[in-house]
Amino acid sequence: MGVNKNYQEAVAWYQKAADQGLARAQFILGMLYYEGQGITQDYAKGKEWYGKAAKQGDVTNTISRCMCEYDHTLLYGAAQEEAT
Repeated sequence: MGVNKNYQEAVAWYQKAADQGLARAQFILGMLYYEGQGITQDYAKGKEWYGKAAKQGDVTNTISRCMCEYDHTLLYGAAQEEAT
C-alpha cells in the first residue's frame, strides 16, 4: 500500500527547486546529502545547502545547520571542522 519512495528521483526534483532559490527545497536537499538518501552522503554539501536555506531567514534551517555542525564536530573533531 502507499507510494514507493524513490529518493534518487526526489533528489533530482529538490535539486531543481533548490537551484531556483526555494529555501525549503534547499533545506531538504541538505538533509538528503547529510543523511545519504538517494545520493552519496556528503556532509560538506549538506552543510552548504543548509547554509543557503538558513541565509533566507528560516529558523528551522538555521537550527538544522547548527545541529549539522555540532554533529560533524563530534564525529570528526574541531580540527576537521576548521578545515571546511
